[in-house]
Amino acid sequence: MTQNNLANALKDQAKGSEGVTRARLLGEAFAACRLALEVYTREALPQGWAGTQNYLALALTAQATEAVGEQRLLLLQEAVVAMRSALQVWTAQASPGRHASKVKWIKSVERKIRKLKSR
Repeated sequence: MTQNNLANALKDQAKGSEGVTRARLLGEAFAACRLALEVYTREALPQGWAGTQNYLALALTAQATEAVGEQRLLLLQEAVVAMRSALQVWTAQASPGRHASKVKWIKSVERKIRKLKSR
């Protein structure tokens, strides 16, 4: 829980920052999510794991806004993988509203990926 809260706080802090500071904060948010996934395993804490995958996807997407070229593409692709992982727990049956909003989010990011690939 602490690492998730830290990741979220860092991501929020990054929103009000620019340049190197923003990139550093987003990198720290990403690292905090990765650490949280060592505690929140899908088997032991599925909801916490899914929430952390969600935070990870959002942190990666935020990082992608600061990246260029191939790095931006890779970050967006990794974000989609993380969000799809969350949907393994947040299924349409178990959590219909959350599932629908995350599927919509994935489609939006996939459009960005297609756009980047077409350049």
